[in-house]
Amino acid sequence: MSEENKKSKHKTEVPRWDIGYSLEFIKRQPGLDKVLPILNAAEKISAKSFLKDDKKVNVSSNAIGNHKIISLNKYTEALKNIYYKGYKKSSDVTRVIIDNVVNDILSRHINADGRKLKLDDCLFYSISIGRGSPFGHIHSDTDWLQFPDADGFQFWFLLENSEETGNMFLVNTPLQGGNDMPEAFYFLRNGIVVKTHHTTEPVEAPINVFENIEACKFTFKYIDMKPGECLILSKRQLHMSDFRPALEKNFSDRLAIHMRVIIKKPDSGSITFWPNHPYAERYPMHKHLSKICDKNFQINVGRFSMVNFQEFNKD
Repeated sequence: MSEENKKSKHKTEVPRWDIGYSLEFIKRQPGLDKVLPILNAAEKISAKSFLKDDKKVNVSSNAIGNHKIISLNKYTEALKNIYYKGYKKSSDVTRVIIDNVVNDILSRHINADGRKLKLDDCLFYSISIGRGSPFGHIHSDTDWLQFPDADGFQFWFLLENSEETGNMFLVNTPLQGGNDMPEAFYFLRNGIVVKTHHTTEPVEAPINVFENIEACKFTFKYIDMKPGECLILSKRQLHMSDFRPALEKNFSDRLAIHMRVIIKKPDSGSITFWPNHPYAERYPMHKHLSKICDKNFQINVGRFSMVNFQEFNKD
């Protein structure tokens, strides 16, 4: 860490909100002991795993289990500065950095059904940068429920982690469908696994109940990434924060930045938006999006309008 970053760290570092989330998901899942041996034996993947793989990530709305890890180390220090120097998510500095990262991803690693994507084809949603490994349950991101027909992808860029654990697991199962809404899985007592409609409400509606983990037909991969590596994943790729450090109260200190990229339809300025997600009652940005959504469930926003849950940016 540079001396400049050391000096500014104490002024800009946000509270460790992730610890509360880590403990909450452990509390919700008294059957984690059943999955631990499987996680400990999971295949490890990193950017090296894809060096000879020219396959691009399928970003269509119904793509399942698509992912790739690439090396983008040239952006590491710039992205860390967003955190350590406290740049706003909508600042000019942040915009340049994020545009450069996404442009690099678009140019070489995305399969959009033959369409050559540019930055103007994209909308950025929720720049999240922070420490910890908070979301220790298998899920696809609930946020996509708001953009039901949109193609898109996510990127997760590792900035710091000195430990061998604490990153993330990718999860695949043949039971997942291309039209499934966002879903989550919870490991309960007696080995039971419950699949829910992932809305982030205190009690999520169950979709299915499995008598044991074997019935779920999961395969796990641990993303054994090093700082400077970037995971690209399709919107329905199941994943899970590595909760193993939290089980020992040794909370992960890894630093990562995560963002979703919504792809607009060709020659369309607007996108379909569902305004009734629970987020619409919680966050200023989502409240504003619900207000500007028209009767045809369309919104027209700028590329950086949706990067911060706490405010809507009028680009």
